Parts: sequence; C-alpha cells; structure tokens
Amino acid sequence: MRRIVLLACVVALVVPAVGWAAGGRDVRAIRGLLQQQLALLKKGKFKQSYALTTPAFRRHCPYPRFLRQAREARSRLGSSARVDRVRVDFKTRRQAVVEYRVLKNGRPFMWVRFSKGDRYAKLGTRWYDDYDGVKC
Repeated sequence: MRRIVLLACVVALVVPAVGWAAGGRDVRAIRGLLQQQLALLKKGKFKQSYALTTPAFRRHCPYPRFLRQAREARSRLGSSARVDRVRVDFKTRRQAVVEYRVLKNGRPFMWVRFSKGDRYAKLGTRWYDDYDGVKC
C-alpha cells in the first residue's frame, strides 16, 4: 500500500512538469510568431503574413479584406513598431490567447488584452494566428 501511495505522489509531481516543458517551447513559438507577423507587416510582406493564419481565419477573412486592413495597420504603426510584454494563456494544449503591448517610436501605442481574445492555434507542430471572432 505504501508503494502505491508513493508512486501516486511521484506521478503527481512529474506529470505537470512534463506538460509544462512543452508549454515553454510553445510560449517561445507563439512569441516568435507574433514577432514574425509584425516584421512581415512592417516590410509589406502581406501574403507571407496571411500564410501564418489558420484555415478558420482565412474562411472568415478573405485575402482582399486582410490586405486592406494590413495596409492600414502598417501605415498606423510605422517602421518603428515592436511588441513586448507578451503573455500566453493556454486554453488547451492546442489553443492559446495572447496578450501584449505594441510600442511605436519606443512609446506604448496600444495593449492587446486577454479579454480581446487574440487567439492562436497549433496545427500539427506549428502555431498559427487563429480567427478570434473580431473582424480581421
């Protein structure tokens, strides 16, 4: 009986640690994706940015609409924009909501909060920007 209790305690300690290890890689991947999206936006590489979205996103946001809004965002943000204070809230192993701050000319420009639901989804082994119910 003691061995079973001891084994249960060891498993209870090890399993969360194993699950969190993947979470660390996933957090880095999502942060990297967010940085990549901003870099592509600043360079005007909109097709490449659009390719970083899920099929669900593309169903709700056809490329011409995405292109209009991406161009507008690029003109508003300028070339000095960057993101920081990125936080990830995993809803499941394959779905996450991201919060971050956008800086323009080194000053806070806007916050994207968890409440706005900027969603990301893992398809296969990669993370993608997902449709979050807001206009694209």
